[in-house]
Amino acid sequence: MTPTTRLITGTELRERLGLCRTAFHTRRALGKIGPKPVTTLGHPRWSDEEITAWLTHRDAEGELYDVARWPAVWKRLQQGK
Repeated sequence: MTPTTRLITGTELRERLGLCRTAFHTRRALGKIGPKPVTTLGHPRWSDEEITAWLTHRDAEGELYDVARWPAVWKRLQQGK
């Protein structure tokens, strides 16, 4: 992440995913949200660039990558820049 990386809040991410608060927190707890947040002032924030890539690049079945598989995909995408 660079100093100019835009960070989004959980609320913004929930809205992009079209999830209610409960569904969002359940998916996070189950490891279904691939990108890991950074903590800023005690609150989770996600890289807007990484979230956009995560929503765009899906697995062979068209599903979003989970927390176990996404970091390797993100690393490959970063290397391809």
